[in-house]
Amino acid sequence: MSSLPGKTKFILGSSVLGLLVVVTIILNVTIATKTGRFQQEYQQLENTLKQVLSRTGDITDVKTQHEQQLTLLVENSDRYMTELGYLKDLQTLKNRATRYDVEVTELIPKLEDTMPALKQYISITENYLERYEIELALRGKLRNVGRFIQYLDTDNRRIYIKGISINPVDMSNVEAKITAYSYGLRQL
Repeated sequence: MSSLPGKTKFILGSSVLGLLVVVTIILNVTIATKTGRFQQEYQQLENTLKQVLSRTGDITDVKTQHEQQLTLLVENSDRYMTELGYLKDLQTLKNRATRYDVEVTELIPKLEDTMPALKQYISITENYLERYEIELALRGKLRNVGRFIQYLDTDNRRIYIKGISINPVDMSNVEAKITAYSYGLRQL
C-alpha cells in the first residue's frame, strides 16, 4: 500500500484545521450574539425591577404593610353568618342616622362580594373577608348630614367611604349620595 505523499497530507491536514477554525469562529460569534441578547434582556428586567421598586419600595416592606392593613381590616370587620345578619346590621345604620336628624332616603346594599381577586391568597384568618358596596342617599340639614358622614368615616367597623356628592334640595336641606364599602367576615 502506498502512503499519501507528504504534500497531500499537508493539504488535507490544513483543510481539516481550517474547517475547525471556521466552525470555532462561527460558534464563538453565535455564542457572543446570544450572550449579548441575554445581557440586554437581563438589563431590561433589572431596569424594570428598579422602576417598580422606586414606586412601591422594598417588596418585603410592601408585603408587611399589606398584611398589617389586612389584619386591621379583619379586626375591624363584623362577622356575619348570613346575608340576613348583614342586612340587619345595616338597619342599625339607618337608626343611627335618625340620631343625627338625617333621613336615609335610600339604602342599597349590593350583596355581591367585590373584594379583589387578590383575596384568594389571603390566609391569615379562619374567616373569609368580603367587601360589599353600599349606596346611601341622605337628606337633611347640611350640618347634620356632615356630622353623620363624619360618624360614618370614623366608625371603623362599618363603612369605608368611596365617593360622596352633595346637592342642595331647598334653602335648608341637602341631599348626599354616598358610595361606600362595607367589610364583613364570614366563617369558612
